[in-house]
Amino acid sequence: MSTPVVRGDRCETSAGYTGELTHGIMVHHFHDAKHPRTQGSVSRDEFEAILNFIGIERILSPGEWMDRLQNNRLNKSDVCLTFDDGYLDNYENAAPILEAHGVRGTFFVTTGLIGTPRLLWYDRAT
Repeated sequence: MSTPVVRGDRCETSAGYTGELTHGIMVHHFHDAKHPRTQGSVSRDEFEAILNFIGIERILSPGEWMDRLQNNRLNKSDVCLTFDDGYLDNYENAAPILEAHGVRGTFFVTTGLIGTPRLLWYDRAT
């Protein structure tokens, strides 16, 4: 399998898929009693409402999403969840909800910061 090539909002694979990229839901932050509300953050209840609105049955695991993309079987209604920057609030809030629904997502973790006191540039700037 080859890596898909993305050009703007279009995608090409060696299997011949040349359609538009389908939807992904990207979450950066959650807010709760432990984590402050920030621009674009969601609460657990809001996240749960988003999942129910789009339909749990439409959410694919990262592996299934890539498999469908690479084999030209990705539907416009297929959705993949991603959680960016590796913030603890993502794990503490999203993981239990995903587990309760039997859904998987991709957690992008900034591995270079693990075990260090360093912060992401955005956190240093605020």
